[in-house]
Amino acid sequence: MALTGQIGSGLAGLTTAHYLSQRGFPVEIFEKEGRIGVDAASVIVNVVKDGKSCEVAIDVPMRSIDAGKKRTIRRLMGGYYPRLLGLLKELDVAVRPDDLTFTFSREKSRTPYLIYNGLSGVQGLTVPSTKSYLLSIMEIIYYSIGFVYLCIVSLLHYHLHFFPRIKKITFEGFCEEYFIPQKFAREVLVPLYSGVCTCKEEHILKYPAGLIVGMCAFCLS
Repeated sequence: MALTGQIGSGLAGLTTAHYLSQRGFPVEIFEKEGRIGVDAASVIVNVVKDGKSCEVAIDVPMRSIDAGKKRTIRRLMGGYYPRLLGLLKELDVAVRPDDLTFTFSREKSRTPYLIYNGLSGVQGLTVPSTKSYLLSIMEIIYYSIGFVYLCIVSLLHYHLHFFPRIKKITFEGFCEEYFIPQKFAREVLVPLYSGVCTCKEEHILKYPAGLIVGMCAFCLS
């Protein structure tokens, strides 16, 4: 039987090679990098852990492939990517639980200014302890108001079909026309969804507003 060539060793490439080999086809995988590409959507950064320098892979985009066993998580997250989870289970690829806790930092200073404590915001928002107590309280209130307001608008549009114009404008236009707090939009929404959608900030601003609003409403439904 003729040798089959598989270009790329990402999840799709490895899966294809696996199924072909199961059916008796000899497969050779070609990968331009020095390692398999399952984590091709990750950014490798150097961090100091326990006093030692090491490399850590940060997943880009951020994906929750399963809602987990907790009933609250399942109700809020909806169970993303059930087919992908089934594929990983069939291939015996291990996954790990994660509540999607992450921080927002500025590129130049790399100093966090907001901590998102996971579970679709159920665990709340916090700010780094380097800020004064009063400023921390004010910023938490500000970000929380922006988050709650966005949720209300998203749910009304997604489930009750309020604000039909959202389907006709960009995400940038949505933030301006529907009075999304500027700092909240610039420092939270834009970097969050640019990470989820794997694109630059200027590109996420041109995304259809209905898509972004729908994603927000789906996570809360």
